[in-house]
Amino acid sequence: MTTTQPEKQELARVIADCRQEAAAAYESETDACFELFRRAIDLQDALAWAAIEEQYRDLILHWLLPGSRLSTGDVETADLLQATLLRFWRTLSTLDVPLRSRFPHVGALLNYLKKCAITVRLDWQRRQQREQRLRERLQREQSFFRDQLATQLEKRDVLARQAAVQAWLQENLQDAQERLVYELSYVAELKPREIAAQYPAEFASAKAVYRVKLRLIKRMQRTLAPLLDE
Repeated sequence: MTTTQPEKQELARVIADCRQEAAAAYESETDACFELFRRAIDLQDALAWAAIEEQYRDLILHWLLPGSRLSTGDVETADLLQATLLRFWRTLSTLDVPLRSRFPHVGALLNYLKKCAITVRLDWQRRQQREQRLRERLQREQSFFRDQLATQLEKRDVLARQAAVQAWLQENLQDAQERLVYELSYVAELKPREIAAQYPAEFASAKAVYRVKLRLIKRMQRTLAPLLDE
């Protein structure tokens, strides 16, 4: 392996030496990988950064995947990979301190990269848990509303029931989004994700549909319950 200082080598040689270094024992470290990071972070060399992405992709995935129920081919996995690299780059590139002053060797850099990956994975898992709780809450709300409505409306004449519901809808659906969510959820029986996919201009995500739907369900409970108890 060359004895020329990594700082004076061409980028292609640094990349090649880093690959050899990563595959060799720790005692064989030549500083090539640290130099690759230095060029990417301190010098903001786009080609060096692209080489880092390629060199460490599998390692980052190894940190991201355990316990996440993801696989390497998932779109979300690719998003988490990019989020890890972006978090790492933004944190280090915004500080006006040379990389060598903050990290003594490439092992310390990789340890920080690992922390970034774990943080991204935990944030993603927390988001998944919040979304699951929201789905479960909506399912409970829907189940309660449907059961209560069905029990009470069994005592009513079908035509009178339809008239009451239509009158309530005309009076209480406050905007176009609520009318759209009602029609697509309870008439067309579409899921929030399907609604968001078909109407991206109206709903930025399935979460936005969930929020409108939850608001509508709560209002139905408040206003229809007294009517149905009469």
